[in-house]
Amino acid sequence: MVAFNTDYAPSKTLTRSENRVGDFFCEAGERVGKNRLASRIATKEKTTYSYELASGRPYWPSRDPIEEQGGLNLYGFVANDAITGWDLLGQKEPCSKYSKTRVEGGVKQGRTTTQASPSTAGGCGSGWTNYVIPDNYIAWDFSSACAAHAHCYSTCGSSKGNCDSTFRSDLRASCPSWWTPVYRLACLNAADVYYLGVWGLGGGPFENAQDNHCEWEACCDDS
Repeated sequence: MVAFNTDYAPSKTLTRSENRVGDFFCEAGERVGKNRLASRIATKEKTTYSYELASGRPYWPSRDPIEEQGGLNLYGFVANDAITGWDLLGQKEPCSKYSKTRVEGGVKQGRTTTQASPSTAGGCGSGWTNYVIPDNYIAWDFSSACAAHAHCYSTCGSSKGNCDSTFRSDLRASCPSWWTPVYRLACLNAADVYYLGVWGLGGGPFENAQDNHCEWEACCDDS
């Protein structure tokens, strides 16, 4: 909230001519609240402040006016990185609100639950395992169950646990009830082996699918 234009900067005597920003953090004397409703007085903030005499710019040692909504550190200011951590319109969410974050092009981003690209259906296995895990095991066709599972993994905002649970049900449904008891039992056991594979080793493929199919947006680093 600093007015770098000298026409709006405070004088060394602390007598302000005008600050059209409304000086949210630093109190603008007689101008507080005139051009912006959300002033320090309106938010019941303390009014202790000082100016750097060389430039006329203010310091603001006060608490964050939006309090804990902006993070637990009430005195933090964009994680002490005002060069890359900025939010002109105050619309970015704290990075801690996202299930996963990354740095892309020097900007901290959070993974949203909005679909960025269409979900896909694949075969049994993922990556290199796609070549060693058969879609059809002996006489049992698990291809449709595997395709639905891959589709679930790449659906943004889905739950790995729910995807895996549905996968097990689909696999077991691929074993016809009219088969002989021994043959059916062997199919059910194979279905459970496939399920245990994604339950124990599917964490990486799930995260990769979510990364590739969900939108990412810039967030404020509140660490």
